Amino acid sequence: GGDEAGAAEVEGGGRRIIAPPVVELIRCDFLANDSWKEADVVLVNSCCFSEALFASIEARAAALLKPGTLVVTLRQQFVGAVQAVTGDGKQGALPPPHRGVCWELIEATERRMSWGPSMMFVYRKTDWMDGPLPAPAPAPT
Repeated sequence: GGDEAGAAEVEGGGRRIIAPPVVELIRCDFLANDSWKEADVVLVNSCCFSEALFASIEARAAALLKPGTLVVTLRQQFVGAVQAVTGDGKQGALPPPHRGVCWELIEATERRMSWGPSMMFVYRKTDWMDGPLPAPAPAPT
């Protein structure tokens, strides 16, 4: 059988050999193309995206991706996970792990990139989405 990452086990000379998983890179306009809907991992290199573009990508991913898909974003956070209602009825950012509207934030950490440090956020798509994503919180003044 195979493991969760899609690698296959094969018998070879009395030993188990784990074949690497199949990796397909899709370069496309996330908003106009749905070829990424069956992805297991999606990288959104969002360091320079406008808030409007990033919000559109989040909404498209929420509508398109299957539960369990991992989505990695850089610098920007999904509103559907970060602005979720807490147990006391207030809205606000919560540390990982945190289940939001349709995203579970499973890691938030600063990582060194070729251009310098950047926050990296890893989300898991949940199977729960009740209505549209909440509006982003106003920027602090």
